[in-house]
Amino acid sequence: MIQIVADTTCGIPLAQLHAHGIHVLPQIITFGDTSYRDDTEIDTDTFLAKQAASKQLPGTAAPPPALFTSIFQKILDAGDIALVITPSEKVSGTYRSALVAAEEF
Repeated sequence: MIQIVADTTCGIPLAQLHAHGIHVLPQIITFGDTSYRDDTEIDTDTFLAKQAASKQLPGTAAPPPALFTSIFQKILDAGDIALVITPSEKVSGTYRSALVAAEEF
């Protein structure tokens, strides 16, 4: 069976992703020196409030390879294969993180 792996930039609500069995990884959002996983540590309302109050635009970071590795291992253990959907490698490091993690398999 093919299992889908995506990240939160896909724009699909987390509840919907989970309901369809899609593995999802967070983007990391930074305001100054503070980082938040956008799947569990910050929601849209909080993000918008922080953005309005900040003098600088927030930054983002791709999920690290280790987050992909644990998901890939679960998929492999189930005897399945992963279809990973990421933003373009030209605009995000997510593709590279997935590739680095996949090299372990």
